[in-house]
Amino acid sequence: MMAEQKIQIDVARSIKEFQDALKYLQFNKKIYQIIFRGKSFDFDSYRNYGPDDDSSLIDWKASLRAGKLLVRKYIEEKDKKVVFVIDVSDSMVFGSGEKLKCEYAAEVALAFAYFVIGAGDKIGFVLFSNRVLSYSMPRGGLNQFSFFEQELTNPKIYSGPTNISTALKFVADTYEKLSAVVVLSDFLNVDKNILESLRYLSSKFETIALIIKDNRDLELGNVSGEFLIEDPISGEQLLINPKIAKKFYASYARKKERMITEIFRKNKVDYLKLLTSEPFAYKLAYFLRERARGV
Repeated sequence: MMAEQKIQIDVARSIKEFQDALKYLQFNKKIYQIIFRGKSFDFDSYRNYGPDDDSSLIDWKASLRAGKLLVRKYIEEKDKKVVFVIDVSDSMVFGSGEKLKCEYAAEVALAFAYFVIGAGDKIGFVLFSNRVLSYSMPRGGLNQFSFFEQELTNPKIYSGPTNISTALKFVADTYEKLSAVVVLSDFLNVDKNILESLRYLSSKFETIALIIKDNRDLELGNVSGEFLIEDPISGEQLLINPKIAKKFYASYARKKERMITEIFRKNKVDYLKLLTSEPFAYKLAYFLRERARGV
């Protein structure tokens, strides 16, 4: 559990940087609609490409057949609902740099949520460790945003082992007619059960995964001497020499990462890896733009 103080996040800066990145990439309402197309966002027809359209929305195959530039029209989904599912377990309360993973994830989620609220749509959230610790049905407005921020900055909520499968099944069973589900976690502790729960969730809702990593999740770095590590779940301790363990640690980390990304691909879940040592705003904005291109 975290110390009795609020986690250190800069919400205003995170929102501004993300908005600046969206503006730089020339986001507009049409792109926004496609990003959160949802399972109920149905294809309507084609129309001619116009000077005010974004070129990323062109359907090149249909254009080639027709001999002219065409863009897809969709039946616009109104009252969009986006639910953020955030890992607040012990493994997220870690950081080898300026930001803990949970602090970084909170800034990403809040900037993203403000983007949705600002478009006049609704956000909900689920905060989980090995069980659901807090959740909210989708609502609009700044009061809902403030409630989300309040829950994410509550230090008492950050504790316990993680069970992503339980959280994903909870979302699929609890919510109806969502435009998208955004899952933020380090995805360090996953098992075979996540395949079934992720398949269940992604069959109901558009699902996006944001993988939050600290550099030490990927490699040990240049650490001298020996040190003691402890499994936060089992309590098992191990004395290791970093010089000897470094290669095996990096290999294991890559194997785990390949496993989870393969699970995402099999379930058609778009995903983005974010490092706490790097700014997220442009990467996230670019990822969302590419998501629109992939329609």
